[in-house]
Amino acid sequence: MLIRRHSFLSKVRKFFFKMDEEVYSLRPPLAVRGMTVLDREAFKKTVFVKAAVVPKNKLQPFLKQFKKRRLQRFNLKAAVGVESNVTEKLGLKDHGLVLLEPGTTLSKDERDQFNVHGDLIEHKINLSYENFKPSEVFGAVFPCDLPNLSAFTQIGHIVHVNLKEQYIPYKTLIAQVLLDKLTFAKTVIHKHNTIDNEFRTFEFELLGGVPEYVTKVIEYQIAYEFDFSKVFWNSRLSTEHRRLAEMISNDCIVFDVFAGVGPFAIPLAKKGCTVYANDLNPESFKWLEHNAKLNKTKLNCFNMDGRDFLKQELKKFFLLLSGNETEVHVVMNLPEIAIEFLDVFNNLLQPTSSSDSDTDPTSHIIDTDALENCALHVHCYTFTPLTDAKDLIATRFENHFGQPMPKNCSVHQVRSVAPYKRMFCISFLANKDILLFDHTASMEPDKKRIKL
Repeated sequence: MLIRRHSFLSKVRKFFFKMDEEVYSLRPPLAVRGMTVLDREAFKKTVFVKAAVVPKNKLQPFLKQFKKRRLQRFNLKAAVGVESNVTEKLGLKDHGLVLLEPGTTLSKDERDQFNVHGDLIEHKINLSYENFKPSEVFGAVFPCDLPNLSAFTQIGHIVHVNLKEQYIPYKTLIAQVLLDKLTFAKTVIHKHNTIDNEFRTFEFELLGGVPEYVTKVIEYQIAYEFDFSKVFWNSRLSTEHRRLAEMISNDCIVFDVFAGVGPFAIPLAKKGCTVYANDLNPESFKWLEHNAKLNKTKLNCFNMDGRDFLKQELKKFFLLLSGNETEVHVVMNLPEIAIEFLDVFNNLLQPTSSSDSDTDPTSHIIDTDALENCALHVHCYTFTPLTDAKDLIATRFENHFGQPMPKNCSVHQVRSVAPYKRMFCISFLANKDILLFDHTASMEPDKKRIKL
């Protein structure tokens, strides 16, 4: 019994060892390790793979049946014609070869079903640079202790990579591989620093391709055009753009405080919302208007500071309120500092003296009954470390808002920005008690009308 068991385990070990050898043989040559200047010729190699000899009239059914077991290589067909020497050796005509993944076996029933000739054979193939995916090229070239480069961002024809210091020696090679392998790629850039200026743009280096930064992005069937070197755009927020657009009803009023080129504003406008979209960056404002026309949507566009936009345009909106029920949403997608703007809502409609009426365009009468029928929802984005995230958000909220987080407040995790950094969306209802602070209460003002 022990002898039989030992014999069985030996066969299992030999099988997996053989499979590992076959898998390893399909990787790029070892000689490319450490390459910093791309040499495509150095990736050529000859290997042997298993193949099934199948009648040509059975090829398509066989390929469909064994889709997951046929050889999957970049730019390499799994079905090939039988070479003359193989034909002569086997004495077969009207047959083809199907190349198979390492470790693949066929049962007798499977061979009989497709009239596979005999056992699997060894077939020689020539691999080259064109047969390796970007991740395979990088994995072969980088030092063994350097993690593979697996993530990049597509912005139209632009490929945006964030390279850490240890990847810098390979930056030119990285760009060339991406340009070779990604059919859409024309420009490859590397971000130099974080977003730390008022227009949310960053410095970058052109690693390869053409210096063309005006690009076009299609996101959920909506087109956006912009100059990526002058505006903010994050393709990784597409899911969040859609989530918020689906959450807000099509008859709502929306104030997009930091609208950028319109990824929140335009989908909401297309579904029927009345949208007031603002951005401080003149370039973003230009492309915001352009994208509204491009998508045949109506936007009310502004080029203002976000705080002024809320204090003036949102405040003006309340002057036009009627008694009908109204739902308003304020979107604040500036995660680095948007939470610092929350104090605007606290006492936004605080009464002002009558002497201000000539100089302050928002110093007018507001109907508080109409305000009762208005639901103002605020969606504020912020960055927070993962550890104790909700407690930190609550503390920052209270520090800037001046009050504890409302009971109706919800915190939604949007995405992971870094290993210990997350992006969240804070949503809450700014009710009448928040918006109105009547410091003249002791003077017993009119209960129905309040002077702003």
